[in-house]
Amino acid sequence: MDAHDVGRRFAYGIEMHQAGNFQEAEKAYRDVLSHNPQHIDALNNMSVLASHFGKHDIAEKLLLTIVNLQPNHSEAYNNLGNIFRNSQRYDEAIIASEKALQCNSNNASTYYNYGLSLQMRQRNADAIHAYRKAISMQPDMHEAYSSLGSALFDCGLHEEALTYFTQALEIQPHFCEAHNNYGLALMKSGRWEESILAFEKALFLEPNDAICHCNLASAQKDLFQLKNSIHHYRKALELLPNQGEIRSNYLLVLNYDPDATPEQLFQESKDWQKFHGDPLRHRIPLHSAHRDLTKRLRLGFISPDLRQHSVAYFLMPLIDHIDRTQFEIYFYSDVRTADESTQYFEKKADGWRNSCPATDAEVAELVSQDAIDILFDLTGHTAFNRLRVFARKPAPIQISWLGYPNTTGLETIDYRFTDEISDPRGTTQQYHTEQLVYIPQCAWCFRPDAHTPDIVELPALKNSHITFGSFNAMPKINEPLLEIWAEILRKTPHSRIYLKNKSLGFPHLQERIRDLFERFGVAADRVEMSDQLPDRNSHLASYGRVDISLDTFPYHGTTTTCEALWMGVPVVTMAGKTHASRVGVSLLHQIDRTNWVANNPQEYVSIATDIASDFELLAYERKNLRNLMKASPLMDEALFARNMQNKIRELWQKGPRQ
Repeated sequence: MDAHDVGRRFAYGIEMHQAGNFQEAEKAYRDVLSHNPQHIDALNNMSVLASHFGKHDIAEKLLLTIVNLQPNHSEAYNNLGNIFRNSQRYDEAIIASEKALQCNSNNASTYYNYGLSLQMRQRNADAIHAYRKAISMQPDMHEAYSSLGSALFDCGLHEEALTYFTQALEIQPHFCEAHNNYGLALMKSGRWEESILAFEKALFLEPNDAICHCNLASAQKDLFQLKNSIHHYRKALELLPNQGEIRSNYLLVLNYDPDATPEQLFQESKDWQKFHGDPLRHRIPLHSAHRDLTKRLRLGFISPDLRQHSVAYFLMPLIDHIDRTQFEIYFYSDVRTADESTQYFEKKADGWRNSCPATDAEVAELVSQDAIDILFDLTGHTAFNRLRVFARKPAPIQISWLGYPNTTGLETIDYRFTDEISDPRGTTQQYHTEQLVYIPQCAWCFRPDAHTPDIVELPALKNSHITFGSFNAMPKINEPLLEIWAEILRKTPHSRIYLKNKSLGFPHLQERIRDLFERFGVAADRVEMSDQLPDRNSHLASYGRVDISLDTFPYHGTTTTCEALWMGVPVVTMAGKTHASRVGVSLLHQIDRTNWVANNPQEYVSIATDIASDFELLAYERKNLRNLMKASPLMDEALFARNMQNKIRELWQKGPRQ
């Protein structure tokens, strides 16, 4: 084959490539390369085909061959950047894009891809600059407008972000990704009803977009549409079964579902291991079986919630009181926006790692390099979890605690901290992949804010009627529960109910809740609802309007229950068969108020109405609950820390779960 034949064969390959006949195109390119292994364009086109078929390792080798032969080949560096980014090699992707720009600084596509890689490393300011450069070169690049909006939103510039999503859609109204990003921005701005419309538009354009199904489900769970939410999470998993974040979101929502059984939750949790843990088995290192049983242990804590968050509030007592002669403390912080609580943890740390921009593989390597003895997961299947780090088992012993009220489903997490009230021995172990470890007294220690409002007089004395209340998140509230609350209101003359959470600022949702109460025989004017308040002091002061707090079921409150009790408000709860439906039982047990615990809906109604009938008793409890909490194991920080560190040392001596 002479040079003329090579040229004709290459032209034929391009023709077949453009026609979608990829097999013929590949065959033609191979013929060209067999006669001229340094044919740059054939190498490049072969790399494009390899990427198309998911053969990224082959594409990478071809592109590296090109840049070795022709170091100024901008397109090859640009394509390498895409391959590196898609395989989470973000630093290499950034370097490849920078080399592409050194070769050709006038390519909008290269700037756009550069921005994508920078954004994955949370270098949002640099990403914004790159996207703006792309737009300046190609003003109709709708993808760049959408990604610019995403980066701006990550920087907290919400209104400006919405403007760029709108511009992307003006250029390309059928751009599914922009509708999806627009919906995310609306949702994070608290405009859930509008976000649902945006996600529905995206799904109209791309009915099989798994990420859109997932985002729609996320919005629906906060708008009292739990069954719809579960449906869309399931659809997302059908379309994208290997997406761990979707499966985690689905598992979290199942914990809210009153129809979900412990058996179902356990089976669904084990699927996380099957799809996301099993493929990482080959990455698990061999940890030495020989442990120094007397050494100062190095404890690692991974969490995105080392900030003003419930997890942080319950973690602080341990960190302040654990014996630092026996334990070193390392934090792997995935916090997106740091605050005073973040600074507190950083000051307390022997080792502080800002792991937020790192991949799971990189975090696992950090943990290994730090020689962590015992690694704590504080997140479970909640947002921004690092379960893929734990699936790699970078520490010899791994423990789940605090952030999630169920099994993770991971075989590489050895233990889960709980107590004998939340998980009675012999009743829930079969629904856990972890071995349950029982902390004496309680698995939580409550620390209130340093400056909390004073307890006010019982509102019923001024109002001449009882006000029930619940400040739990909307996903914890369901229709069967509202029917029980309505029965309590019917049996308590002139009583009212006050509901407060971040979803209840929407008139349509308020209308739906009132309609349900009316269907259950309670007039709409007896139901008051409000959005969450701007600061914690205002939130806590709202308990000054509530006489009795009604806990949710099957997913109990934890922080909300502690806050209500701290503000002098009795909490009525109902015990179930899962950890999530028994946390309230444990909390009330600590302050010796088990008489507020029901075992079925009838008892729940009876306890609430009985308490409501005795203003004198309510006034007494209001004055004494705070002191009762202070004197209880629930707030004995030194005792809690001793119990925890003794258990940690015991597990170190025992070793990993067998």
